[in-house]
Amino acid sequence: MATIDPRIVRHLKDAQPDLYWLDADPLEPSAHSALVGEIEVDLAIVGAGYTGLWTALLAKEKHPDWRVVIIEMRETGAGASGRNGGFCNYSLTHGWTNGKRRFPDEMGIISRLGRENLEAIEETIKKFNIQCNWEWTGELRVAIEPWQLEGMREEAEERNRIGDVVEFLDKDAIQAFPTLQKNLKKYVVPVYDYQIVTEPLTAEQMESIGWGEREGISDSGHQFHYYRLTDDNCIVWGGWDAIYNFRGRVAREYEFRPETYVKLVDHFLKTFPQLEGIKFTHAWGGAIDTCTRFSPFWNLSKDKRVVSVLGYTGLGVAATRFGAQVMLDLLDGEDNERTRLSMVRKRPLPFPPEPFRFFFIQITRWSINRADENGGKRNLWLRMLDRLGLGFDS
Repeated sequence: MATIDPRIVRHLKDAQPDLYWLDADPLEPSAHSALVGEIEVDLAIVGAGYTGLWTALLAKEKHPDWRVVIIEMRETGAGASGRNGGFCNYSLTHGWTNGKRRFPDEMGIISRLGRENLEAIEETIKKFNIQCNWEWTGELRVAIEPWQLEGMREEAEERNRIGDVVEFLDKDAIQAFPTLQKNLKKYVVPVYDYQIVTEPLTAEQMESIGWGEREGISDSGHQFHYYRLTDDNCIVWGGWDAIYNFRGRVAREYEFRPETYVKLVDHFLKTFPQLEGIKFTHAWGGAIDTCTRFSPFWNLSKDKRVVSVLGYTGLGVAATRFGAQVMLDLLDGEDNERTRLSMVRKRPLPFPPEPFRFFFIQITRWSINRADENGGKRNLWLRMLDRLGLGFDS
């Protein structure tokens, strides 16, 4: 067993295995009593994550007379929704590059719908005075290796042409700145992602790192980190490891993984060496519903009376509202701009069955790591997956 650097241990010794977002929330309402017996409703929603909550809200706005009920096994936000990294990204396709490769003829429409969706989220927060520490800060995507610059300028130009506001900054500029529908199980795998949070930074520490614009940041590697500031200047830091357990096992013990936190702290201190000695207060993880195209898909069943959406692949905080809109559109049988999208009409390719699934994912993870170590060059395995439209991400 590898020896752990005592310096890393000192940084982590006070970290609690708790969700930062749900820890000691003074606005947390008391729990509802368990549902006993049968009830009659117009719309039953299974799951009180972001998708379920948005579906309920949008359904009541669209059909005020409907009786809508949300059914949840645990507490609100217990799954992926409550275990996110604190980003609310406009993308509906797990980023521009992935969307352009899979839906090239629709990316103008999809990007516009994504922007409108994010603006509607902000309007809802203001309308209902939701106290969620919302900050519209923009996003900074960083190339930390020379090979990661390839295509970034072209992407900025393409996105600006369709209405996005993207600025390419060169080096000089930067230095100044449980399964309910088993038939869907083959399309998604649970991949565990992990985050840690620092104690609040002092004014001197904030000045030392120069994060004045407070953007959400992610780097551009195949294995990457994402990080952001909270309202009280803690740093949320996550990513890198994407852990799949054999046969897709999901359990609470997988939500805390010390070996990953050691790696996260090590990478954090390499990024912010001036924060040596800072303490981490929370460490957690959660399962991401990953599909082979890295973006959500929808399914109608039971004579079109039941609709599901899954496969957000780690970029769902904002996309869940769009997912809820499409679900309601499909239930109402509407033919509109959203329901005509091929990303709505088509499903991703399924993952292979076990044990091939496990080996497929492990070989892909190994290949991704090799690509990062080899200047971004993708090996034969990854190039084959690209041609087939298959992938693995978080």
